[in-house]
Amino acid sequence: MEIIINVTSFNNDRKVTIEDEFRRLVVTKPSTNLNLNTLEQIVITEECGQEILSFQQRYGIEVTGHTSNEFVTAVGKTLTWEEDGKQKQTVILDWRIAPALITEEGRQFASHLIHHELCHVHDNYHRSVIFGKPIPWLKKGDLFSYLHCHADIVWTEYIASVVRPTLLYI
Repeated sequence: MEIIINVTSFNNDRKVTIEDEFRRLVVTKPSTNLNLNTLEQIVITEECGQEILSFQQRYGIEVTGHTSNEFVTAVGKTLTWEEDGKQKQTVILDWRIAPALITEEGRQFASHLIHHELCHVHDNYHRSVIFGKPIPWLKKGDLFSYLHCHADIVWTEYIASVVRPTLLYI
């Protein structure tokens, strides 16, 4: 797994510290209970929304963007794609999570957000094993397709929230 830090305000020492902390999180006992075999990279970026859109376009993933409205802006997204017949995943995180991870006050909050995304990696892997490739529900445009799309969204957030509390004690 590769950790990419695209934050111009971080010097090399800070990048190394943050990368070490991310590696510690990913290989700690709670995370070892997750199947992260398909996780290729974690990208920490100043332009989270733009990075997500660029990534989706670069890998031919359906462009869905990320949540950003007057109520909430997403600070992380797990993206799944296929390369050479194998599932691969990338987690893209907003840069503001990284400094919180290396402070005593922010560690628990940042760890929660990171583990939430790692739970998506775990769930995506198992869903692909069980169901195969995801079905492009919205391309059909009928009510049944929309209902399946919404059910999928609800499931992924539900399971990430259910699995994640078992990882609280890091």
